[in-house]
Amino acid sequence: METQSNKPPSTAMRSYQNDPQGFLSRMLERAEALWLEDYSAEPGEGIGLFIVHTPKGDRYTVNVLEQSCTCAFWQGAEDMRAITGCKHLCGLEMLITEQLAQLKAIIGQHELSGHPERAQPQREEFQRLSDAWQATEDAAIDRQAEEEEDGRLLMAETVAEFAIANSGYRF
Repeated sequence: METQSNKPPSTAMRSYQNDPQGFLSRMLERAEALWLEDYSAEPGEGIGLFIVHTPKGDRYTVNVLEQSCTCAFWQGAEDMRAITGCKHLCGLEMLITEQLAQLKAIIGQHELSGHPERAQPQREEFQRLSDAWQATEDAAIDRQAEEEEDGRLLMAETVAEFAIANSGYRF
């Protein structure tokens, strides 16, 4: 039996209900602007975990594999989770891509100036972030393959049950 939640819709859900396209468009714009607004990311404590730093000094843990975030939007708008992620989830890949590009440019500048040793901190940060993102992508691919295999097994089981049920065999 289904039960209806007495919890009123979140502000985000009301905004989405009033203008779905506008809401999703604004969310995407905010996600794409993270880099321009001085957000940054660093690897967290495990595959798929990243810490997003805001310009105000706040830190949010984004779990790419579980599609979750510790920000107030994600924590308070449970009714929105099936519709969209928060700006941190939606913008993380672009944020990391831009951050890696900037680190690579800084490394290149130090090398061109004849002082490659000055780029060592950026090289280390680049390597940590790049390795963490690659491990996350690999884990996401592995997870998707497992889910597809689970789906194929379920389909085979359903087909077998259907065949048995239609064969006239009774338990």
